[in-house]
Amino acid sequence: MYRNEFEETPDNINELLQRYENYLIGQESNGLDEEDFEVIINYYDDAEDIKKALEVAENASKALPYAVLLKLKKADLLIAVNRYNQALRALDEAEVLDSLDYNIVLLRMDAYYGLNKQKTALEVFNNALPKFIGEDKVELLLEASEIFDEQEDFDGVFDCLKFTLQEDPNNEEALHKICYWTEYTFRYEESLIIHQEITEKYPYNELAWFNIGCCYQGLKFYEKAIDAYSFATAIDDDFTFAHRNIADAYMRLRKYQDALNCLLLVNTQTNNEVEILAAIAYCYQKLNDFNNARKFCKQALLINPQDTELLYKIGCTYMGQNNWSSALKYLNQAITFYSQKATYYNAIGQCNFSLGNYGLAIDNFAEAVRLKPKWKIAWKDFLTAYYEIDEFEMCITLIKLAQLQFAKPEISFEFLRVACLYLTGDIKESISLLETILPNNQKHLSKLLKICPEILENNSILHIINSHVKQKRIKNKQSKKNNNRDDNFDRPF
Repeated sequence: MYRNEFEETPDNINELLQRYENYLIGQESNGLDEEDFEVIINYYDDAEDIKKALEVAENASKALPYAVLLKLKKADLLIAVNRYNQALRALDEAEVLDSLDYNIVLLRMDAYYGLNKQKTALEVFNNALPKFIGEDKVELLLEASEIFDEQEDFDGVFDCLKFTLQEDPNNEEALHKICYWTEYTFRYEESLIIHQEITEKYPYNELAWFNIGCCYQGLKFYEKAIDAYSFATAIDDDFTFAHRNIADAYMRLRKYQDALNCLLLVNTQTNNEVEILAAIAYCYQKLNDFNNARKFCKQALLINPQDTELLYKIGCTYMGQNNWSSALKYLNQAITFYSQKATYYNAIGQCNFSLGNYGLAIDNFAEAVRLKPKWKIAWKDFLTAYYEIDEFEMCITLIKLAQLQFAKPEISFEFLRVACLYLTGDIKESISLLETILPNNQKHLSKLLKICPEILENNSILHIINSHVKQKRIKNKQSKKNNNRDDNFDRPF
C-alpha cells in the first residue's frame, strides 16, 4: 500500500542491506534516509520475512522519528502480525506529524476490525471523511470500500462508491464497481437515481448509461434497460458489455430475433467466445432454426470440447427435428462426462421412448427423478411413460410417490390419476376424485379428455363435466355483465 513506483536492482539492494547491517553496529557514518529504509522494509516484506521487516521498521522509526511513511509501514506490519494496539500507538505518532494522511484512517480501521471493534472502525471512518476533499477523499473512499468488502459489510462498500461518485461523477473505478455492488445489494432504485443525476450533468458518460441499464434490468424493466444500454452504445459502439446486456434483455422479453441480431454483432467483437456462441444457438433454437442452433453449438464445442451442456444442447436440436438417434449420440456423450445431471437423463428418456425403447426410457426417467426429486417435468415424463404403455396401476402408485415430493398436490398428476383409475375399472374412485378436483381446476379438463377421451362414455362423469362447464359459463356471463356495468359507470362521456 505504501510503495514507491521504482524497483531497486539486486546490486543496489545488496548494498543497502550491507549499509543497514553497518548502521546496526554503528559503522554507517552517512546514515540511511527514508527512501532507503522503505526499500529494505519492502525487500523483507516481499520475501515474507515479516519479523525482519518489522525489525527494520522499528529501527527506522527510531532513526527518523519524523518520517510519517516509516511509522505507517511499522503500523501496517504490526497489523499483519495481529499486534493491533501497538499499531494504533504507531498511528497516533503518525497523526501528530500529519493528520491529513488518509492512510492513517485506513490502517486505524484495519486495526479496530482486528480487535473486533467494528463500531469503532466505522466511527473512525465517518469522523475522518469530512476532513478530506478532492482526490484525497476519493482515494480514501475507494480504499475504504476494499476494507468494507473484506469485512463483508457490503452496504458499506456501496455507500463508499456512492460517495465517491458524488465527489467525482466520472470516476471509472467507482462506476465499474458500483454496477456489481448494486446487483449484489439489490439497491437498484438508489443506484438509478445516482446515475441519472450523473447523466444529467455528463450526458456522454457511457458507463453511467450502462449502469442505468443494469438498474432497470435488475428491476425487470427490460424495455427501459434496452433504451439506456442503447445510449451507451451510441456513445461507444464498441461497448461490448452493453450490446451483450441488450441481447439478454431482448431474450427476457422473448424477442429472440432482436436478441440474435445483437449477439451476432457481439460475436464479431469477441471473436467466438463460448458463452456468446451458446447464446446465439439458444436464440436460433427458440426460433426453431435447429440447423443454425446446432452449427453455433458445434463451434463452441470446438473451443471447449469438455462442455457437457453444449453436447446436451446439440442433442436437443436433433430432438427438435425428431432425429432421436442423432440426439442420443450427443446426449450419451454428455452423460459420460457428467453422470449426475437429471436433465440429461430425462432427455435420453424421451429419445429412447420415441424410439420404442420403453424399458430403457423408464430407467432414464427414474434416474432423472432420483437425481432431482422435486422436478415436476421429470415426474410428468416418468408418469406419462407408464401411462402410454398401459401400466396404469404402476402409474397410480408413482403418482402417490410423486405427490410426496411437493408442498401441495400437483393437480395435473391428479387428473392423470383420474384417467388411470377409470382405465383400471375403479370407476367409483375415479368419479369421486374428479368431483373433488374439477371445480377449481377446470383448465386441466382438456388434458384429461385428450389422454383419455373414452372417459366421456360414462354418463356420471359426463354429467359432472357438463354441470361444472355450465356453471363456469354462467359465472363468466355474470362477470361480463358486472364489468360492463362498471365500465359504463366510469366512462366520462
